[in-house]
Amino acid sequence: MKVISVRVSTKGSTNSFFAKISRNIENKLTLYVYKHPNDNIYLTIAYTPSPLDPGKLFRSMSNIEKSKIISIEKQLGKDESIIVALKERCEFYDLIENYNVFLSIPYIIENGRRVFCVFGDQRNIDKYLENLEAYYGKNNITTKKTTLNECIRLNIGGYVTSYILSTLTKREKEILIKAFDLGYISHRRKTTLEDLSLEIGLAKPTASIMVRKAVEKLVKKILENNNIQDSYN
Repeated sequence: MKVISVRVSTKGSTNSFFAKISRNIENKLTLYVYKHPNDNIYLTIAYTPSPLDPGKLFRSMSNIEKSKIISIEKQLGKDESIIVALKERCEFYDLIENYNVFLSIPYIIENGRRVFCVFGDQRNIDKYLENLEAYYGKNNITTKKTTLNECIRLNIGGYVTSYILSTLTKREKEILIKAFDLGYISHRRKTTLEDLSLEIGLAKPTASIMVRKAVEKLVKKILENNNIQDSYN
């Protein structure tokens, strides 16, 4: 079988519990889904490198019976949140399984939209996309045929990048992106600190500190995660 891969973005169902949550958080929601081997029951572990407000979570749980969820547990931390849900098979997984395609795990939900890759032979992929469009509506779906390598990179990049960047404030992200775009942090610097400070509206000493602070946070996050991985080797 020649494996075809397609990247898909869909607007979540109005009944989707996790789509509702994703609209109330700054970062992406990463979902790991595991099917019970003997039943149409699914364990869903949702992770976000963001604190989740209990009040917003409670509001997202209104009409939870429509989202097929059987039980739910939550771990709400200062810097990250995890939700574990046991749920019945929903329409999203009906389509995956009925048309014999394979779903990439984990996948992302951001601002109410699922972003994922599916794999399979051309015939099954075509049938799946046709019925996905019929269910969600043509205007609520975007698809792009990709290589397997691209799908894997997009999949990994979606949650790894979100996890690493979550350590920065919105302002720190803006400053670091501007510093990168202007070439301030290039190995051959293309702009001066004075020009950067004017672009971001800060005094030169403050601009320098903000850039170094943002870089330090990112490197620290990467090294901390690497140390966690090494501890299991």
